[in-house]
Amino acid sequence: GDTDLDHSKKTAQGVEERVALLESSSEYEDGTWRRLARELAAEGHDTGLDDLLDALALAVTAGASADERQTLPADPPADDEGLPMQMVYRRAEPFEVAYPGGDG
Repeated sequence: GDTDLDHSKKTAQGVEERVALLESSSEYEDGTWRRLARELAAEGHDTGLDDLLDALALAVTAGASADERQTLPADPPADDEGLPMQMVYRRAEPFEVAYPGGDG
């Protein structure tokens, strides 16, 4: 969504914000984070809830159609291996970004 997050992901309020955003996605199945948290704990993994929510947010972003995936910067440079140096996010339209000292 286009909602700003007001709280740290390490607080109860921040977790609630992130869960609400996940639940608003059509790809997210209600209660997935709880089921995954239980499964990871049962297998002896010491995974933080914030890390689990980050992973779910990445999965929802990765599952977006090509027209819903945006990057910052819009035309990313490549590193020495030819990989784009970018942040990918899910949004129908790209954010308008003003770059200091430049057009865009």
